[in-house]
Amino acid sequence: MGHTSFSQINMYSRCGEQYRRRYIEGERVPPGIALHRGTGVHKGAEHNFSQKIESREDLPKAEIVDAAVAGFDDSLERGDLLLSREEKSKGKNVIVGDARDATARLAGVLADDLAPTLQPILVEERAEISIGPTNLLGYIDLVTEDEVIHDLKTSAKSPVETDVAKSGQMTAYTGLYAAVFKRWPQGAAMDYLVDTKTPKAVTIQTARTKEDVEAWLKVVEAVLNGIEAEIFLPAPEGSWACSERFCGYWATCPYVSGSARKRVIDLAIAKDKAKAEKAAKKKKRA
Repeated sequence: MGHTSFSQINMYSRCGEQYRRRYIEGERVPPGIALHRGTGVHKGAEHNFSQKIESREDLPKAEIVDAAVAGFDDSLERGDLLLSREEKSKGKNVIVGDARDATARLAGVLADDLAPTLQPILVEERAEISIGPTNLLGYIDLVTEDEVIHDLKTSAKSPVETDVAKSGQMTAYTGLYAAVFKRWPQGAAMDYLVDTKTPKAVTIQTARTKEDVEAWLKVVEAVLNGIEAEIFLPAPEGSWACSERFCGYWATCPYVSGSARKRVIDLAIAKDKAKAEKAAKKKKRA
């Protein structure tokens, strides 16, 4: 095993079968539109913050937005797009157009509200440490001059503080930073660009201790042992991850029966139909 990452560890913990198909069998599934949007916004942030280390000034808003939209378009050109049933009914061009608009909108919030509050000293910093037979590799989005690790997220809903408090990603990045730079960061934060009716930036502060990192490394060790032993358990029954929306392998997963798939799909179709009828009645009344 050459190297592993937080996303790989997280995937194995969530569903061993998903990990097996992606990383052992090499079955790639196209990313959804949200990932392309997030990639675009990250490109806009990287374009701005990488030069801000020296300049200490943000780029003009229009330039940040243009870089984000270009990053979105480039992401689509380099990879395919996985559409849900509902997205297919709307049409690929509509979904892509809406996501491009959202990318520009969130990049605007980044420029207006988030970027002015951050002075970076490191951007997209590669960090790698040895763990048993492999290396743990990660890219830290940003570290500010007060040595706080920041990770940028895009979301359609306002974040929940408990999710940040429990985030394994924050734990992993804290451990990587401490191992590489031989000192602990002063804190960690997740910066959310939220695409609600009125888009907004939300920063949630958190922190991790040596005890947190040591416990998480035990999880990594257990995962690596499971992979070495070729143990790939499916997601627990009822898990949110075991669904058509969140797993590109769901439609062909041997652990999901055909009748279960039919029930889920029939319910989704009925829900979509009811939603369309409600919208049509509302339009007629207007």
